[in-house]
Amino acid sequence: MLRYRAKALGRRLAGGSVLARVALLVVLALALVAIWLGVDALAVADLAGPTPAARETAVRERTFWLTTLAAFIFAYSTFEVFFRASDTRLVGSLPIRGRTRYLDLMSRAALLHAPLFLPLGAYGAALAVRGAPDAGVYSVLVAAVVFVVGIPLCVWLHLLAGHSLLSDASPIKRQLAGGVVADEAALLVYAPAVGLLGTLLLGIAADFAFRDAVLRGRAGVLAPVLGGGLAIAVLAVVKSMTLCDRSLHLIMPRFSEFDVPPPFRDDGVRRRVPGERFAGLLPLAARPFFFRDLRQLRRRFRLDRILLWVYVAATLRLDLADDAPATLVTHLVVLGLFTGVFLGSAFRLRGRELASPWLDRALPTDPRGALIGRLAADAVLPGGALLATTLAPAVAGDAGLAAATFGLGLALVALLLGASHVIAARAFPDRVLAAATAWRGLLLALTGAVLWQLP
Repeated sequence: MLRYRAKALGRRLAGGSVLARVALLVVLALALVAIWLGVDALAVADLAGPTPAARETAVRERTFWLTTLAAFIFAYSTFEVFFRASDTRLVGSLPIRGRTRYLDLMSRAALLHAPLFLPLGAYGAALAVRGAPDAGVYSVLVAAVVFVVGIPLCVWLHLLAGHSLLSDASPIKRQLAGGVVADEAALLVYAPAVGLLGTLLLGIAADFAFRDAVLRGRAGVLAPVLGGGLAIAVLAVVKSMTLCDRSLHLIMPRFSEFDVPPPFRDDGVRRRVPGERFAGLLPLAARPFFFRDLRQLRRRFRLDRILLWVYVAATLRLDLADDAPATLVTHLVVLGLFTGVFLGSAFRLRGRELASPWLDRALPTDPRGALIGRLAADAVLPGGALLATTLAPAVAGDAGLAAATFGLGLALVALLLGASHVIAARAFPDRVLAAATAWRGLLLALTGAVLWQLP
């Protein structure tokens, strides 16, 4: 299975023109340089404390938040990998053992989430280069345990939740569902959150253990912690393979029946989508396109709103910090990074995932109305991010910084939205994803360069 995955990846990277491969290598190089510049700036800031205790605390906090962000992503995205794989219908009709399918999907999950380890590994390397090798080893060990144990643990919990679909609804399930989802599917809603909680608890335990083992010289703690983490990972894999052998062929068809929760219509969209009220500000000809694109985004990318709430909490933490409140440049950097990298909906709305390019070209439409509606639908969540970035310094009591953040942030968001739509519109329908990758790589490079220049 791994040999097949390696061959498939090699063929994909080798395909296309020489120019496309060169562009891919340039984008990867820019992304790696951006990551290094960014984490190097973070390492310098964390090692600038006046005392060893302050430096240790800063490194531990930074490692915790980096691993928390990675855990937040894979706790939810591993569910997508296993339950919404594009080849599920085809593979489900083949006589394949459950554990074989599990290993196939687990290899996908490992490859898909491997880039999440890069910032943590680079942060550890930056600490070592800056004269703190023990802190670097500590950071890498914590991240390794969280990844190696956390991903199999989350997958096991997802499969257990999927297995619960095979049993009838119970009073406990009914209470957990609360009318939001079907009673039988209640545990599916909570499985990613439970996986995230378990991974965070694992990270906290690893933090204390490796702090004592690496930073404070108690090497005897190292072997039991690594052995215990490996045992949990092996247990999760063995239990998952056993469960897949027994009932994966029953779980997947059952899941497809419950994939659309009751408050959603048959097309998977709520009766009222957040942001619809802004349609009254648009020209009449643009409103149908606005509703179409907004509902498309909310149908497929429901976690974007959760990311926005996480961003709100992060900006408040930046501005309410007692030691070093955020500056205007910091506000613009985080706003640009969040808008361009995490909310790049221009490429979603123009690619095959949500749009129908050939149908758009064949049917008579109002080009101006379609453009205004699409831009407005794309601007809803970035507008919320801009509002959060503006309110954070206002809550901290700095009205001047809030006004400057709003003015420059509005121009920045407009520039990012406009540029991303221009690039997406010029990309061939089969190459929109590549254009999105190049765009995000460029933004990461710029962000890393700016962070590297900050004191």
